[in-house]
Amino acid sequence: MYIEVYSIDVPSKAVEGQELSLSTFLHNHSSYTCSVRASVQVFKGSEVVSDFWLMPYEGGNLSPGGFKEFSGTITMPDGKAKVRVWSWYYASDGKWHSDEHEDVDIALMSMEEALEIVKVSTGVR
Repeated sequence: MYIEVYSIDVPSKAVEGQELSLSTFLHNHSSYTCSVRASVQVFKGSEVVSDFWLMPYEGGNLSPGGFKEFSGTITMPDGKAKVRVWSWYYASDGKWHSDEHEDVDIALMSMEEALEIVKVSTGVR
């Protein structure tokens, strides 16, 4: 492992169709500066429902021991979702290589549950 998926920040619950902000940090464990990128896949069961590069799309250079943030938006499917973030590095062979991935689950929340959370957080009864 050269480029670790250090963290993934995304809500743990969402309603179907909700747009969710996602951010992740990559960490360079190698002893040299690497060009890096991050991608995300969203699964509903075993089906990939979304697959894209996180921003900044062009990636960037990451110094040894350094961290770089990537972000994007996903749409909650109509069932429990698994978000998989991949780290990528550009190698001397002129190709991008996936290095590692981490997964985070997002539970499907009913509209009634979401409204109850809004009521509690705003003090509305």
